[in-house]
Amino acid sequence: MNNTPKFWTRLFEWLCDDSFFEELQGDLEERYFINQEKFGAQKAKAAYRKEVLKMVRPSVLKLKNKLPGLFNVSLFRIHLILSLRNLKRNKVYSTINILGLGAALSVCLLIVNMVLTGLLEDHQHPENDRFYRITTTQTYSNGVKNRSATNPKPLERILKSELPEIELMALVDFGPNFKFDWGNAGFETNSILVDPTFFKLFDFKVLEGNPNNLFEDLNSIVITSEVAEQIFSDESAIGKTTLDGKVVKAVIENPKAVSHMDFQTIASRDINKLSDFKDKSSPADWEAFDGYFIYIRANDQFKKSEIDLKLREISNRVNSFDNIGDRSFLFSSQRVRDVTFGDFFMFDFGMVVNRNWLYTMLILGAIILGVAIFNYTNLAVARGIQRTKEIGIRKINGSTEFQIVSQFLTETVLLAILAFGIGLVSYNLFASTFVSTLEGVSGIFTESLSPKLILWFLFFTVLIGLIAGILPALHFARIKPLDAIKSKLLGNRLSVPKLRKVLTGIQLTISMLSILLMTIGNDVYKQVLSSDLGFDYESVVTFNTYEVDTEILLNSLSKISTIEEISRSDFTPGVEHNGLMKAFMGKTIDTVPIYVGTANYAFGNLYEPKMLRGELPQTLEKTSDHILVNPLFLQRLNIPLDSALGQKIYLKSSGGQSVQTKYIAGVMDSFVRNAMESYGVPFVIELSEENEELNTISLKIDFENLSTTLDQVNKIYSDLSTKSTFEPKFLDDQIENSYYELLGIIKTIWFLGIVIILIAILGQLGITLYDAESRTKEIGIRKVLGAGPIHLLKLLLGGTLKTLLIALVISTPLAFLFIGNGIMVNISVQTHISIFAAIEGFLGLSTLVIGVILLQTLRTARLNPSESLRNE
Repeated sequence: MNNTPKFWTRLFEWLCDDSFFEELQGDLEERYFINQEKFGAQKAKAAYRKEVLKMVRPSVLKLKNKLPGLFNVSLFRIHLILSLRNLKRNKVYSTINILGLGAALSVCLLIVNMVLTGLLEDHQHPENDRFYRITTTQTYSNGVKNRSATNPKPLERILKSELPEIELMALVDFGPNFKFDWGNAGFETNSILVDPTFFKLFDFKVLEGNPNNLFEDLNSIVITSEVAEQIFSDESAIGKTTLDGKVVKAVIENPKAVSHMDFQTIASRDINKLSDFKDKSSPADWEAFDGYFIYIRANDQFKKSEIDLKLREISNRVNSFDNIGDRSFLFSSQRVRDVTFGDFFMFDFGMVVNRNWLYTMLILGAIILGVAIFNYTNLAVARGIQRTKEIGIRKINGSTEFQIVSQFLTETVLLAILAFGIGLVSYNLFASTFVSTLEGVSGIFTESLSPKLILWFLFFTVLIGLIAGILPALHFARIKPLDAIKSKLLGNRLSVPKLRKVLTGIQLTISMLSILLMTIGNDVYKQVLSSDLGFDYESVVTFNTYEVDTEILLNSLSKISTIEEISRSDFTPGVEHNGLMKAFMGKTIDTVPIYVGTANYAFGNLYEPKMLRGELPQTLEKTSDHILVNPLFLQRLNIPLDSALGQKIYLKSSGGQSVQTKYIAGVMDSFVRNAMESYGVPFVIELSEENEELNTISLKIDFENLSTTLDQVNKIYSDLSTKSTFEPKFLDDQIENSYYELLGIIKTIWFLGIVIILIAILGQLGITLYDAESRTKEIGIRKVLGAGPIHLLKLLLGGTLKTLLIALVISTPLAFLFIGNGIMVNISVQTHISIFAAIEGFLGLSTLVIGVILLQTLRTARLNPSESLRNE
């Protein structure tokens, strides 16, 4: 039985020369059945489609029979000349359409570039269809679920012993930050640690050297082109060293926009054997936070569903172990090429974009194009009314409906191609600005456009032109010749005025939704900026110390009278993500992951954290066993708030076996570790006066003497350090900068919203111009009878205000739903949707629309009515 894809078979039969069809189709079917048996139906169908497309070539096609009936060169030439004349005669309308569609196409090019770049990431690796990474989901007894991209260390051994279908396995760790001698403070790079299998699984272009030389000794590293260009410029990087003696053995391409991974240097995992980087965690520790990234390549017979089934069986067996604590595991696979637009996991590194963002960008691109298409269709319908006599005369002279339709479509395609040129120029002008403005998307965006993408987009543009022109073309082509000469339009179908109202209403609704998202989103961002973070950070300056005697520095700073408070910590409140540890009350296996920061007791004097229970740190006895916790910490360990003070807690360092005993000295109220918290992880502040790693200095400075005080601090720091410079940062600026992801979303909404509104306003201008032109005689008579500008404004406004109100009713719930579920759900501070922001958006769009109509009204009011009535 022939079960080849019917559509592609019929298409090939229609295109293929009859003398070749039977033989070629037999070859295609034979290849299809072989692929179906070997790879399955889905891959066989995909291969069949490709083979059919490969057959579309002149030697196979029956061009002689098909082409002349579909395409007449002489007729096309006439249509092209008439189209150019019409575009030239209607300069204003042509300009409005070209600019509107050009703006839409430039934005769509940006969106397509991002989406295509993200979809193609990690496709360069060999056998990428069976290249996976393993992920771990931990579910605790209290219902808390953590999904992690890292895996427990014992899982490696189990996978190797129980999954013989795995061809290759690579383990990847986060590595130390290697520092190069560059500038005053040096250039610090983030790194990953890999084993020799890494370069067999991952295929990054080698620009210099040999990456496999990395494993010759423990002092070798591989750097990316980003590091090589930044530090060594045009010099060869091979043989260059870091400040701690690591030698560069190879340079590979920058993984940004090529892979989901984000690293600047690569070192061998054997570096852990060195005393400086020794991994102290137990190989039998089932804590996923201490584990590896595991990448595997399965054999070609091992499908993803079978991998997940085997991993589920392993999960069930592991959950029966006695040493895993009060949690259960679920191991699963994820194709590496799907990571970029995949689900979020803790410890993901690199550019991982939620799949909903992908859908959102595609929908926004479609909306922008839709608005531009509505514009053209609206104006084409309006202008078509004035061309009915032309259509009638052409029909009397023998033009068929097909020829009328082809005339309209030639005009729209020509206009679309001109708009494509505008869009391409705009893209090249604004692509770099787009990337610098929206830094969050730089990992899935490349400024250059490939010729293949340009050709595909040109084809897409022609398709857009056909879609935009088909409705008015079919409508006017069906008008009878005598009715056309009398300017009598089709009455038994959707009337032209109603069609225009529908299109205008859709356009204004989309514009209203855009401006509501802009104003409400901006209001939410302002709320985040002004939100209460649970501590005081006004007039606070922080800086990091490098190779400075901290005791001497603090003594010198304490003598400056304009410095009100001084504190030391290993984190910056409200900004930094701190180190991970594990907390427990009883058995070691019943642990809860927590974020931990360390500060001295002066932390309370400077930041004045709000407390639910307990006193501020400066009132406590200065020991090393006090901790401050947030309410989420108590919730995860099932500790009642009223009995929290004095509760004994054990902390276990991540990656080690040492256990510290601590006592809860206070419960902080709404202390925000980071407002853009993606995961609800408990937060703890250790209080200590003796920790040597408290290298972040916080100063509360008298605002009136700020500049003078910073100069004094700079002098003191410069006297103590010759290897680094004093780099102060205002804490409020750092906190604002930490919201870059939210700001990127808001900027994206504004960028796309402005484009949509601009296109809609251009369309509104075109419709208003048409209304004024088509009603010139009516306006002249009204002016003769005494009508003033106010009466003319009411005439031209028509039902615009009513349409704006309907657009508001439809758009408001959609905007609230998007902001609430798409933005506010990812913010840890308290925010709300303001109705005043929605009103502001409504008034803004209404002002723009009415302003366009008002300007045209004033222009019309100045015209001499005798000019329009001269021939009546």
